[in-house]
Amino acid sequence: MSGGKRWRAPVAKPGELKIAYGKVDRHTRPDICVAWGADGADKSDGRYAMHALTEKRMAYAFPSMEVEYRPSVIEELEARGYDITTLRFTISRKVEATHPASNARQDEGTVV
Repeated sequence: MSGGKRWRAPVAKPGELKIAYGKVDRHTRPDICVAWGADGADKSDGRYAMHALTEKRMAYAFPSMEVEYRPSVIEELEARGYDITTLRFTISRKVEATHPASNARQDEGTVV
């Protein structure tokens, strides 16, 4: 067995979005991966989060106000000396709670 780290694909619980450094399958190189569980978390949420982390950002250069591309969040963190292979990000969907007060508000407009 080789001495390298064994990378795995992240696995998300239902209603959860997870981003971590790993491998999708044995044929790919390790990279930043995203996983989403059922119950509301889906591919579009994963793509939105990956876009925020990996895409270059557009900003204005001063004083010329020309548009320029700046490094992505991942590139900026690597440039500042962070180890991206330790990246872990997990977020869960909110649990919708029903309150008795919310039912009363629905009845306010009812004419008896």
